[in-house]
Amino acid sequence: MNLGSAWLGLNGFIFFGYGVVCLFSPSMPADYAGISLPTSSGETEIRAMYGGLQAALGAFLVGCAFSANRQAEGLRVMVFLIGGLALGRAFGLLLDGLTSYNIYALAYEASVAVVALWALRQNNPNTEPN
Repeated sequence: MNLGSAWLGLNGFIFFGYGVVCLFSPSMPADYAGISLPTSSGETEIRAMYGGLQAALGAFLVGCAFSANRQAEGLRVMVFLIGGLALGRAFGLLLDGLTSYNIYALAYEASVAVVALWALRQNNPNTEPN
């Protein structure tokens, strides 16, 4: 097992597990993030974005972890999607102020993206990541 497959598998299981929990308990991530859910529409939005999207991303990453031919694809997805989350969160922290929830989330997201980029470069040192 190389760094790329291990990183894909670990984070895939994390995203999948968190997504499943969020599908069934949308108030959990909302409470952590300080989001009020006064309507069923808000709960459905959390189920979709925090639940369905993250569970699907997790399943995709786990699938890539177990396929040598798809590891680079999975790592690129991690770099772009999780890196995008980190950049958006950093922008929000600059505009809206620091909270412990967002600082910890930023640290996780940034480390996921950076290690994924490192693993991608390690697996294919002569190629620029696209």
